[in-house]
Amino acid sequence: MSKMIVIVPTRSRPEQCKRLIKSFEDTTDNATLLFVTDGDDDSYEDFDWHGHGVAEIDPRASLSQKLNHTVKNIIDDYEEIMWQGDDHEFITPHWDSKFLEARAEWGPGWLYPNNHRRSDVPESWSVSRDVVEALGWYANPVVAHYYLDNSIAELGKRTGLIRWLPEVEITHHHYSVDKDTEYDGLYKETEQRFGEHDIAAFQQWRGSNQVAAIVSLLRRRFNPDVAWVLSKIGQEA
Repeated sequence: MSKMIVIVPTRSRPEQCKRLIKSFEDTTDNATLLFVTDGDDDSYEDFDWHGHGVAEIDPRASLSQKLNHTVKNIIDDYEEIMWQGDDHEFITPHWDSKFLEARAEWGPGWLYPNNHRRSDVPESWSVSRDVVEALGWYANPVVAHYYLDNSIAELGKRTGLIRWLPEVEITHHHYSVDKDTEYDGLYKETEQRFGEHDIAAFQQWRGSNQVAAIVSLLRRRFNPDVAWVLSKIGQEA
């Protein structure tokens, strides 16, 4: 079994999934691919998944719910857990091996690719299993869809546990940067359902004592500089 899994939540986008599957198969060494669909979505009837895994959530769930539910069920089987949107395309050959090499070099935390849209926050990310186990979640459960990336950026930057891999390209074909991507009904519905809620929830979360506690936990457990200082304190005691 591979060390790494890529989870792709998807709804009503079979053509995008075809592109993603082809790019994944053309560039991946050993990672596993798993799609997550909604029980009420019939757009994938008779769709050819090329033998890749498919999990169904019913009733329909938000993006954060899909990711957290799926990761909870597979976490014991993989050391590295990534998610990508169905509007993404893998570009760099051997990208998964490069991620695992970076993990071996940098240790626990979050890694994210060059998606040709943003580098300040990880619009999609990969994380080591031990960090998920420490947090108790993969995607910030206080938001539904938006600001998941900002949440990871907040924790990653405050703990020093996040790395951007500019040499690894996984293009995000978002309508805002790709003229060939339609501003479809799913984009519109998602913005209407979750946009205002998620910005308010994220801002409240970011300023809460909960975030400070999470940062403290992660720094004590995973930051090598903090671990070194604590070890010296222990020796002196």
